[in-house]
Amino acid sequence: MTDGPVLRAVFRAHLWLSARLLPVLVGRRDFESVLKLAPLRTAAPYRDLPWTYIVRRVNRTVRRPWLMRDRRCLREGLL
Repeated sequence: MTDGPVLRAVFRAHLWLSARLLPVLVGRRDFESVLKLAPLRTAAPYRDLPWTYIVRRVNRTVRRPWLMRDRRCLREGLL
């Protein structure tokens, strides 16, 4: 898939959904089980997107959290 409006829309939708579900997934788990939520190796469906676009979108998504306010680095890292 090449970088285009469809890929960017899919990425934004995936990022939005992941950001909204993250507090539910983390819940009251211990840190070790939270780290297991971020797999070391995954398919790279968004590899054609520029890294600057990805960083900008993640920062925009996590800038005003409703939940997990005190865990900004964890939110950014897991997203």
